[in-house]
Amino acid sequence: MPLAPEWQHPYVNVFKICDAESMKEVETKGDVTEHMDKVIGKKVFKVRGLIPAGNYLRVPRSKLQTLGLTGRILYIQLKATPVKVFVVHIEVGTTDGNVHRISVSNMYAPD
Repeated sequence: MPLAPEWQHPYVNVFKICDAESMKEVETKGDVTEHMDKVIGKKVFKVRGLIPAGNYLRVPRSKLQTLGLTGRILYIQLKATPVKVFVVHIEVGTTDGNVHRISVSNMYAPD
């Protein structure tokens, strides 16, 4: 298995490669605001609103674009409010052309 390009090691800040500063490659809808987090010293996006499907952040902007990442590990830092509903969808394209969607949510009650 070939190694990922050097620019992707040890990690990639997706907001940096998508130029989140200018918001050219980031789509936001609804109540999405950006802030500087004082604890981690990085830009964060707050996604709020009553209907999760109407308030979101999409990276990259277009569904036809790809980030071109080749790593095997994905790390997402999420701070969720316990009483609010959240959903995170990650779509991964494999080398054989398949697309897999991974969803993380607190919408589902435990059995």
